[in-house]
Amino acid sequence: IVGYRDEEVTAMIVGVVGNIRHYRLDEGAIPQVYMPYSQHPHIFSTLVVRTDWDPLAMASAVKNTVWSIDPDQPTWKVRTVDFLINRSLGPARFIMQLMTGFGVIALILASIGIYGAISYSVNQRLHEIGIPMDIGAKPGDIFRLVVGHGMLMIAIGVGLGLTVAFLLTRSLESLLFEVNPSDPIVFAGIALPLIVVGFLACSLPARRAPHVNPIQALRWE
Repeated sequence: IVGYRDEEVTAMIVGVVGNIRHYRLDEGAIPQVYMPYSQHPHIFSTLVVRTDWDPLAMASAVKNTVWSIDPDQPTWKVRTVDFLINRSLGPARFIMQLMTGFGVIALILASIGIYGAISYSVNQRLHEIGIPMDIGAKPGDIFRLVVGHGMLMIAIGVGLGLTVAFLLTRSLESLLFEVNPSDPIVFAGIALPLIVVGFLACSLPARRAPHVNPIQALRWE
């Protein structure tokens, strides 16, 4: 017995289908019952047509087919599935594209900032770098020293950023579609580019550090 238009109707279950989203893709699945149209006719009906051709180009052929069966049957609101998907996801997609643009700009600014900070740190530590070079340190040792110091700062920054992002993801949950806001793959995808960019930003001043004259470095102060 199922409720239908404020009345109880006895029906036989002939099959079970998967959950659907009736109005929007970002809504939760709701209970849905399919009734035979001949037993419960409705004033409106939806006809779904699959075609390998341009859907809008086939609209006239579909209308003519319907009218060949019932000339008085009105047909309107011819829309494609792509149109319905874009209408449902349009606002959220625009916001996410805007945030992606801001994220790319932030990544570029962060790369410039990391490069500037590491370069400044190398210049400030020339006398420290000169000492191991004076006692026979190889260029590879100096490279690892500078990169290790820079990657330590990057690791601390990425760790703090991921912690804050984890706490703020709940506010973005309404903009996500079938994506867990706490998905570790998503966080790894965020952290990995930052680490790679940070390593590249550290590598440039680190490659320049071994070429510093040890005598000039020791006389820096």
